[in-house]
Amino acid sequence: MKRTVLCIEDDELNLRLVARVLRSRSDVSVLAAASGEVGVRIARERLPNLILLDRRLPDRCGVDVLRELKSTAKTARIPVVVLSGDSDRKAVTVVLELGAEEFISKPYDMDELVRVVDRFCGVTAPGD
Repeated sequence: MKRTVLCIEDDELNLRLVARVLRSRSDVSVLAAASGEVGVRIARERLPNLILLDRRLPDRCGVDVLRELKSTAKTARIPVVVLSGDSDRKAVTVVLELGAEEFISKPYDMDELVRVVDRFCGVTAPGD
């Protein structure tokens, strides 16, 4: 069964990197959104298995996007992993208290990112 990951990220280089790594997995498809508004719309329409959410977006704060996703019945149960270059303890605490399942600091450790995606999407690593 193919799993879907929605990556809400405005930095084109980061988005391409994450998409390339995740698309190398035959059981994962990647959707992309470069803004919070588009990301929320795609989440509601496509109901992905996991959302990777940048904390800083051009149109709204990732925290506001997280609040909206978690307060809407249709998207509230979708796991959200927040991605940010700002890994200050308060920033991490805020997103976890709002319902994010994980916080991953940038620059990404790609092995960690793949493990998190595998865990939340129920995917097994090749060779498992």
